[in-house]
Amino acid sequence: MSFTEKYKPRKLSEVFVSKEKILMLKKLVLERKPVILNGPTGSGKTSLVYALADELNYDVFEVNASDSRNKNNIDSIVRPSSLEGSLFGKGRIILIDDIEGLSGTKDRGGVQALANLLEVSKWPIVITTTDAYNQKISVLRKRSGLIEIEPFDSLIIFNILKKICDDENIIYDEVALKELSRRASGDIRAAINDLQNLTSKNKELSRDSLGNLDDREKKEEIFMALNLIFKSKEIEKVINSIEKTDIDLDEAFLWIDENLPSQYLKSRDLFGAYENLSKADVFNGRIIRWQYWRFLVYRNFFMTAGIALSKESKYINFSNYKRSGKLLKLFWAKQKNLKKISICEKISEKNHVSVKLAVKDVYPFVKLIYKSGRSIDEFEFDDEEIEYLRK
Repeated sequence: MSFTEKYKPRKLSEVFVSKEKILMLKKLVLERKPVILNGPTGSGKTSLVYALADELNYDVFEVNASDSRNKNNIDSIVRPSSLEGSLFGKGRIILIDDIEGLSGTKDRGGVQALANLLEVSKWPIVITTTDAYNQKISVLRKRSGLIEIEPFDSLIIFNILKKICDDENIIYDEVALKELSRRASGDIRAAINDLQNLTSKNKELSRDSLGNLDDREKKEEIFMALNLIFKSKEIEKVINSIEKTDIDLDEAFLWIDENLPSQYLKSRDLFGAYENLSKADVFNGRIIRWQYWRFLVYRNFFMTAGIALSKESKYINFSNYKRSGKLLKLFWAKQKNLKKISICEKISEKNHVSVKLAVKDVYPFVKLIYKSGRSIDEFEFDDEEIEYLRK
């Protein structure tokens, strides 16, 4: 048996999710309302659903979205289970795992079919995702409660791995175990799988054994890409450097912008590099404005090969790349506005206006009403949204 299966939490007391969020999920499930669990890979979203079902003595009907990605499959597989009674009169949770598999270009009405099902299902439908704010599933988000699941802290991962080692009689170096926990970047499932793979032969985890493990941190991946862009002039290697990382082009753009001045020491090289970076930004604007996705190839070219070829000769100076401060600012700005956007989406739906218009013209008055102690039942705000409006 795999360690992930053997040591997965069976009870709510074993789940590392705040009591407040567990109670929120339990309340929505008991009220048979749809809910979205939003969190990174390996944060325990699916385990939380099964642990709650066990406590409530509910069945779980699990469907992976990628296996039922079109309207016909939703209607033929998910709909019957959402409308019929459960065995032995037990309650039921419909679990749609990894909704990203349903939001691709081939879903052929799958998202809308599921959205329609949320309105009529006899049983609570729980949806898991790593990006609840993806525009492709906005119709599901508007009709569901939303619970954010945080990634695992490395200390929690370390304690879990330590217990597994003790139970499995694995000899471990504590420093190596802490490093393994850190490298998981909050993904407990990946950490447990790595532990099993590294110790399957001799039941021992040493610092040397970690050399067989790829570090998951994006930081190291982007450093390699930046090295190619800033140091090399070989187009074949440079042009695919960003694509080989887990970093998207928007984040890579900020990394390049932040580090260019410290890497290109000649003013002519720096001027040419920023000229190419600005061209990449122009194409990005056209992609956003007109949805001309074929321009991605040009954006990528100017960001990589364009900048690499802007230097007269290769630089051999030592590089210590730093993360752009804009990334953190953008992250906090997004986090701050998520609840506001969620509120305005409900206002938009009820008032038949765009979200943009709801933010600009309606939201200020709604907030004023709630701050005065009154409320508007028609919008069906949840408790967190009401608390946000009254701040």
